Amino acid sequence: MSKIFDENLLPKATDYDSSLSDNKLSKEFDATILQLEGEREKFYKKTKGLFKRVYFRTVLVCSISFIVIGGFVNDWKYTPSSIIGPIMISFVVALIFGGIYTLVRKGTNNHKFTRILKENLVSKLVSHVNPELTYSIEGIKKEEFHKADLFVGGPKSTVRSEDKIFGTINGKYVCISECKNQGRAAATQGQTKIKVMGKTITQEKAHTDLNMGEFVDYFRGLFIEIELEGYHLTTPLKFVPRENKKVENGISFEGYVQKFINVDSDDLIDLKSDREYQAYCSDKAQAESVISERLLKIVDYIFFKYNKEGASIFENVAILNILPGIKDHKISKNVYLSIVGGRLYLALEWPVDLFETDVFLKKNLVESGIAQKIYEDLLFINRLIKEVNLLNA
Repeated sequence: MSKIFDENLLPKATDYDSSLSDNKLSKEFDATILQLEGEREKFYKKTKGLFKRVYFRTVLVCSISFIVIGGFVNDWKYTPSSIIGPIMISFVVALIFGGIYTLVRKGTNNHKFTRILKENLVSKLVSHVNPELTYSIEGIKKEEFHKADLFVGGPKSTVRSEDKIFGTINGKYVCISECKNQGRAAATQGQTKIKVMGKTITQEKAHTDLNMGEFVDYFRGLFIEIELEGYHLTTPLKFVPRENKKVENGISFEGYVQKFINVDSDDLIDLKSDREYQAYCSDKAQAESVISERLLKIVDYIFFKYNKEGASIFENVAILNILPGIKDHKISKNVYLSIVGGRLYLALEWPVDLFETDVFLKKNLVESGIAQKIYEDLLFINRLIKEVNLLNA
């Protein structure tokens, strides 16, 4: 696909990152990081060697209990088997119980420490990066996510959300959070036509091999909501990656339908040019009244920067056996936009949890650079919010 985007045509964002240009975390947070390392060390010591302690204590308690119970039942008459048997059973019980208890305890401690990290470091870093923004551990409500009407699950699907960053920029509300949308797969399956060296092959279930009723992820990533000025659509206007995906090495996928995107082919809007995305709206007259060259330039920019074609469409496709090496192509992130009412919703696939860490780090918080990574993630989020908010510039 030819590149149609010209960055020089894009409205310029204000110089909001001038004081953060070196991308290095300020030393003013060193004391907070050291304090958090002390907390991490406490949690680490509580669980270090936990399995051994639980295992041997369980063996001891169970062995004594089983032997006493056996003696009571057999009038306190013991034989070698009546002693060895309970001890062997105790080893098995201790192995199962110790393993489960240790996993639960480690997970609980890890969750507690992550919460402390977010409350004491992430919240401060958000305000440092952009004083207009606020951090909350809690995510957005399910109803807010479904207003975008981007994914097929609808209101009946589950939405898990956390790490909400929100505020008001230039008088308009903005919000970004991590979201995971899940639901049951439908029985219908699409087809993809694959062209290899001029030969067309029809591949069933090219994107993923789903069974009816299987619990699947419709979306996992960052979800942005921005209040817009001058947009009041009663019907959602959606911008999603193109169905026709062309790749290198002589392979092209034609008619590839992304299974979980809630669009109808009858609602396709003619954008008059070849772009990386397609627009859909059931009320075409209303959609065409708001689709301007300026809007398309900004959508062009968002897709040009954040939506990179990758190899996710190659999963479970037999053609991989013909062209080895295609597996090495990195899987892309997809971008989905929706304008509903006076709000813009943007869903950016992001498979990695933000602001998460592990109590059981090989290195401490300082040496592992966790704080610096969180800071860089926040710089990215701040820039993403600002760039999407160009619609209000």
